[in-house]
Amino acid sequence: FFMVGVFVNEKVEKIVNFIKKKLFDLIQFSGDEEPEYLNAIKKYNKSIKIIKAIRVSTGVSKYPESDSITSIFKMILPFKESADFFLMDTLKKGIYGGTGKSYNWDYLKDFGNNFPVIIAGGLDADNVGRAIEIIKPFGVDASSRLEEHPGKKDIKKTEDFFNAVRSV
Repeated sequence: FFMVGVFVNEKVEKIVNFIKKKLFDLIQFSGDEEPEYLNAIKKYNKSIKIIKAIRVSTGVSKYPESDSITSIFKMILPFKESADFFLMDTLKKGIYGGTGKSYNWDYLKDFGNNFPVIIAGGLDADNVGRAIEIIKPFGVDASSRLEEHPGKKDIKKTEDFFNAVRSV
């Protein structure tokens, strides 16, 4: 297994302190970090693996900057050199993950064949298989749909989720 540190808009100096302590195998940036920010982290430690979250629209054109495959490519390309993986999560203005909402996976059809992606956003045992078949990701990330209530995981939902992932 891997230890992943998840950060949102944190100062570079703080991330560097975590790296120095060797607490994480990977670092996930789920905020508004720019490529230069990730480059500064990589400059400090070239071997650290970085996951950059990219937020994808639910398909409602309220946020048109992220509701097409062309727009998603435009969001990813600046990070191509600094990020090792891309976490594709659901866009909700002002919220960084944990929405429990899915996006239109067809935007990312076969995306995993071109980019090392991890999919997130409203995944559960009932839909994760379909998402994997469409996107062909490197990995999956689930949280809120596997909870009894916020912050408390449901064992049955979690077990069903892992069984669904393994069956694909």
